[in-house]
Amino acid sequence: MNEVWPVLLSETSGAPRRPRRRRLGLVAAAIVLAGAVVAVALVLARGGRSAGEEAPRPEAAAAPATDAPDRPPAPKLKLYAKETRLAGVELLERGELDAAEKWLTGYLEAPSDGRDDQALYALALLHRLRGRDEAAEDTLRRLVAQRPDSLRAGDAWRELGSILAASGRREEARQCLLEAVRVYPRSSGGMLAARELADDLYDRHVTKKTQRSEWERIRDLYSVALPGLRDSPSERAEVVRRLDELNRWIIFTPHARPSPGYPSNIVFHTVKPRETLGAIARRYGVTEGAIRRLNGISPETHIIRPDEELKILRGRCEIFVDSTALRMTVWINGSYFKEYPVGLGREERTPIGKFRIASRVVDPDWTPPGRERIPFGDPRNILGTRWLGFAPSGAGRGIGIHGSVLKDGVWQGVGERASEGCIRMANPDVEELFDFAVEGTEVTVSE
Repeated sequence: MNEVWPVLLSETSGAPRRPRRRRLGLVAAAIVLAGAVVAVALVLARGGRSAGEEAPRPEAAAAPATDAPDRPPAPKLKLYAKETRLAGVELLERGELDAAEKWLTGYLEAPSDGRDDQALYALALLHRLRGRDEAAEDTLRRLVAQRPDSLRAGDAWRELGSILAASGRREEARQCLLEAVRVYPRSSGGMLAARELADDLYDRHVTKKTQRSEWERIRDLYSVALPGLRDSPSERAEVVRRLDELNRWIIFTPHARPSPGYPSNIVFHTVKPRETLGAIARRYGVTEGAIRRLNGISPETHIIRPDEELKILRGRCEIFVDSTALRMTVWINGSYFKEYPVGLGREERTPIGKFRIASRVVDPDWTPPGRERIPFGDPRNILGTRWLGFAPSGAGRGIGIHGSVLKDGVWQGVGERASEGCIRMANPDVEELFDFAVEGTEVTVSE
């Protein structure tokens, strides 16, 4: 009020004098006008509300418009083999949903190049982005019915499981995940489904309550999931930790038996009179060292007793070396066995490709190229305690897997690129690998 009056007075101070009644009328008008101005100011101060309305609380008034959930990011579809990306999928991945839906719908009316599985999966994801879960479910079921031969069907079964779980149909969802793992374990969906099933079982039968009868099943599910985690180092490390925990019991505990009815590759052999370790090893296609290691039999003794039960781990051993991560992963019978750090050749001297173990030597001598043989035990011999040599011809000629020399508590060359091309391991690691990698074992070195 006190700020309004001077303005009004200044606006009339230079005007000609008028009769007294007229001056009183002007004063009254000024009072009314000032009151109106104050009222407007109060309304504006209250955010447009009348005097009887309560102003909003500060935190409500200041709430940003971005509190509303954002649209999920557009999906990125993995391509299989020599598959190429459809134009409609590219539109979807750029977030152009209207154009993508129009293109995919039109393509599916008359698919001509065999990529209807890709189009159906992309359209299902688009429906999910737009909150149409029923339409997504119908599209995914169409995919698995029309293209049961496609790895994309594994992705579809896993996505179906996600939709059903969100709607409370948990048992149906679980069956969808199992189908993805059973038929399509090499698909992205199969690996994701295996991880989800394994995490649930691990939580129930390892974390909350120890129920070892389920551990082999959990190990095998995580084995399916592991190859899909290469681009997620922290998640992969946790899965490997769990796999090692499970295998310490499943494989490396002598009295641990597989669950009745589970298709395990672990058997127990009852020793017959006059039977030898060598004969038992040949019968099952394993090494004596593997039998000793799994049953706690000393390397110095050959004594086994009739009716004694020996644990046997059957199945083909496969070795995969990741040259980027300097890591070796060993599989037996298609399931994870163990993982080891390795060293490789400097200046990319370790060749990329597939090789086979052709020779196995305990306490190897070393003959450097163009130099004299250095016997085992000589400080100059860098091969450690075991040698697993590749075939003597081709890219792997002269190369193999071997141990190392311990210096100041460090296995020389392990975790480094320092060799002439061989794969180096710590002696305890290569000795363990040696017991399970028979001649003919395939070794894959990848980037």
